[in-house]
Amino acid sequence: MLDGRRFWRWDRDRQWAIDRVDATYRVHSPHDLSLGLIAQLRLDAERELTMDGATPHFLAGRLLMSEFPFLQWLRLRTPERLAEHLVAEVEGALPWFEQYATPEKCLERLQSPNRNGVGVGRAPHQRALAVLEALRQ
Repeated sequence: MLDGRRFWRWDRDRQWAIDRVDATYRVHSPHDLSLGLIAQLRLDAERELTMDGATPHFLAGRLLMSEFPFLQWLRLRTPERLAEHLVAEVEGALPWFEQYATPEKCLERLQSPNRNGVGVGRAPHQRALAVLEALRQ
């Protein structure tokens, strides 16, 4: 628990990169759930850099997070149904990681300003490009 929030994280470690799914909610507002997908680049043994991030609800075309209005909450009120809903939402978003599946794809994506990661041209961005170029060789 951190700052009154419960936090879970699942990582798929690919040695040079990490595909991360996280979930958080305020302890006193479990209906206000936030799910996230994060593409991380491992710069060295102790440091990671966020290349991009997205939420399953955005990838599904919704502007709102996984908030559960009262009527939907009644349908999902059993833990099993709620878990099924959340798992289905995350599984539907997992193909998003494919755009970061190889160093070549990462290099291409890092040139785009249309992502939620380190800014193009900044020092961390240049470091990420150098790491990815070294991985290609």
